[in-house]
Parts: sequence; C-alpha cells; structure tokens
Amino acid sequence: MKRIHALATSLLLAAGVAQAATVHSEDFESGNKSAGWSGAGTVQSTGSFASLGFGEQHLRVEGDSAAVLTLNNLGAHSTLTLSFDLVLWDSIDGNAGGFPYGDLFQLRADNVTLIEQLFGNYGTNGSEGPGSTLVQNDANRGYGGWVDSARRVQLTFAHSAETVRFEFRYPNSQGSSDESFGLDNLQVSITPVPEPGSWALLLGGLGLVGLASRRRV
Repeated sequence: MKRIHALATSLLLAAGVAQAATVHSEDFESGNKSAGWSGAGTVQSTGSFASLGFGEQHLRVEGDSAAVLTLNNLGAHSTLTLSFDLVLWDSIDGNAGGFPYGDLFQLRADNVTLIEQLFGNYGTNGSEGPGSTLVQNDANRGYGGWVDSARRVQLTFAHSAETVRFEFRYPNSQGSSDESFGLDNLQVSITPVPEPGSWALLLGGLGLVGLASRRRV
C-alpha cells in the first residue's frame, strides 16, 4: 500500500500542477528598455518614488503617445498575468468632465481594453481602479511642480496566443511633459498548459490513488 502511494505521489509530482511561469521581468535599472519595447518612452529617474519601493529608473512616457511591449514565443498557456508599478507625473487630471478634463489611463492587450480608468493627480483623482492599489499621492516627487501619484497594478486574464502586445497610454493627454506617466517593476507570467506526456503522468497518478483507496475499503 505504501509503495502504491509513493509511486502515485511521484507520478503526480512529475506531472506537476500548472504553476505561473515568469516570461518577462523588467525594472529598467540598467538605464535601458528591452528589445520588446516600441513606441514612446525613455528610461529616466523615478525621483523620490525610489523610497517607496520603486527603483531608481523607470520608463517615462510624455503626452498622449503609447509605450508598446511585444512578447513572442510564450509557449502553450491558458492565462496571462501582468503586474507593474504606475507613476503619474504632474497635471494628469482625474475629473470626469469640465475643466480640467479627465485623463483616461488605458491598457490594452492585443487590441482588447483591460483598463480604461480615470487616474489622476488633480480633482477627484480616481484613486483606484481594476486591479490597482494606490501607493502615494500626497507630494511632488519629481519633474514639474504638481503633486504626483503612484499605483501598483496586477491583472490576470485568459490568453493562449504565442504573442502578446501590450499598449500603455493616456490617449487624451494634453501632451508635452506637462502630463506624463511611468512604468516600473513590470512582470509578465503565464499559466502553462501541460504537455501530453504530463497529462499521461497525471492520469496515471490519479489512477493509482484511486486503486489505493479501493484497497483500503
């Protein structure tokens, strides 16, 4: 009986339960962005946000331009998790209408909108949104003369394609350095789909567990 349990356990461990696997991780501390980036954004200082768990460098995007991250050869998977720190610099506005006009932060994956949220440093602020947690918004932490804010964001969604294209932007920003945002501590992970051989091991292990249970009766 003990031998059956030991063999079943070995087969189940060999098959493995689907665990999240990191496919991309980036903190910009080298002073550069990886080859997967296109569009806008330059690696710059995080100002005094470095004291709040951010690094010394982040990817800063000015105005309404988009920063785009494309990842290839993801392997077989069923879900994808994206996490990152988001810094909002200067006069980004959280009001829904009137002046100052609300600035919608937008995150898209393969042309599907995951976040379209009024985050801001002025007015109602739109403090938190889908998958996001406010870190700080009570001080001027760099660049211009406005109060700046930061959020941590994490989203998990169904995804199975070999490639993913993320687009980060403020599409209605008034432009220039007066309104900008930054990305830091970005990580992408997947939930792998077991190979056919792994499924066979899993079924074998479950079969032996069933056999052991019947013998015990």
